Amino acid sequence: EGVPPGAEQQPVPPERAPPQSSASGALPDQVTPHRITTIAFIIEFLYGKQARLAPQTREKDQMTPTERTRVSFLIVNLIQFPDENLLSTVRRLVAVVARPILAAWAKRMIAVEEKGIAGLMDLFQAVEKLIIDDMENMARKRS
Repeated sequence: EGVPPGAEQQPVPPERAPPQSSASGALPDQVTPHRITTIAFIIEFLYGKQARLAPQTREKDQMTPTERTRVSFLIVNLIQFPDENLLSTVRRLVAVVARPILAAWAKRMIAVEEKGIAGLMDLFQAVEKLIIDDMENMARKRS
């Protein structure tokens, strides 16, 4: 009685169903808050890297090789580390990352939270754009 029309549970079409687990029993990767925050950080780091490589960038805005190495190791660690809570992730980022990148990351995380699924879609589109831009740059360098 309390279910609005069209809200009844419908079977999931086969093309939208999650993949069946393989013989090894491995489960498909899950989207978790830790993975979302890690992806958002990588996006902001790469956007910041592109801006820092621009010819008009001031020298004081450049990262030193040591800073780049520290951030790169942090990224690898975030990817490999089991899921952790947001507070732990923030503490790790604050200890290593420059304020402008942290601010951009925080803005992106706020947008994801405010927009919900649309915010996640924006995040995935940003990843896709970075990948496509990188592929185009590599193709230009080869020709």
